[in-house]
Amino acid sequence: VRTTLRLLSPEYLFYTNHDSYIIPKGYSAYLSYLLPFYLLGLINFVIAISRGGRAHAYLFYTMIASILLTASAFELVYHRNVVGLLITAIIITLGIRDFATWLYHKRFSPLLKFVTLSFLITLALFQTSKYLLTYYVDTSIKQPLLTKYDAPAIYDFLSAYRGYTIYDNIFFAPVYAGIYWQLDPGDFQQNARWSKPDDWGFTNAETWHNLHFKGADLLSLLCLKHNNPQVPLKTLLIDDATGHYQDYASYISHDFTGSLDLHAVYDLDLIYPIAKQYYP
Repeated sequence: VRTTLRLLSPEYLFYTNHDSYIIPKGYSAYLSYLLPFYLLGLINFVIAISRGGRAHAYLFYTMIASILLTASAFELVYHRNVVGLLITAIIITLGIRDFATWLYHKRFSPLLKFVTLSFLITLALFQTSKYLLTYYVDTSIKQPLLTKYDAPAIYDFLSAYRGYTIYDNIFFAPVYAGIYWQLDPGDFQQNARWSKPDDWGFTNAETWHNLHFKGADLLSLLCLKHNNPQVPLKTLLIDDATGHYQDYASYISHDFTGSLDLHAVYDLDLIYPIAKQYYP
C-alpha cells in the first residue's frame, strides 16, 4: 500500500528520486513548478470520471493497472514505467489546460494576466535551465559511465567498420548504429530481432544483421577465433576499457577531462596474437 500511494505522491513525482541513474540527485520525474497543475488536473480528472467520461475512465484504469503492477514487485521503478509517467504528463496537461481556460475567461485586467503568465514562464525557464545545467555540467561529468556520453565518438570510429560483426556490451548496438549511421528504419522494423522481456517487462533489439547487443565476451570471441586462426574473424567488441587487453584496444573513449578511460573497441583479429603470446 505504501509503495502504491507513493507512486501518486507529489513528493516522489516532483521533489525526490530514489536513484540517480537517469535523473540527477535532488530532482524527480517532473520539475516542481508543474505540481499545482498536477493537483488541478488530478482533481478535474476525478470529476470527469465521476461524470462518466470514457476517455478519462480509460486513462484512470490504465494508471491504476500500471501502479499496481509496479507496486506488486515492491520496487519503486516508476521513473522507468513509461505508461505511468505518460499518464502523469497527461494529467499535468489537463491541469494546464484548465488553468489557461479559467484565466482566459476571468475578467482580470490584461496587465494581471500578463504578470501571471510572465511569472509562470520565468519560473519554468529558471527551473528548466537549472536542471539542464545540473545534468550536463555536473551529473554527466561526474558520472560518465552512467550517462555514456561517449557513444557518438565510439560509433563515429565504428562507421569505418560497418562490414564487421559488432558485439556491443555497453550501448544498444542496433539502435545506436541506426541513429548515428542513419540506417534504414524500415529495415530495422523488418529484420531486428528482439530479446525476451526481462523481469520488469523491458525488451530491446538484441540483433540487427551484423550488430549485436551483448551476447559475447572477449574470452568467448578469442576462443571462436582460435578455432580457425588463419581466417580473418572481422569482429569488434565494445566493452569497458579495463583488463589485460586495454593497451591493445583499437579505440578508447575518454571523459571530458581526457584523464579517465571509459570504453574500448577491441578488434579480435588484432587481439588474438597478443592473447596467444602473452595469455595462452
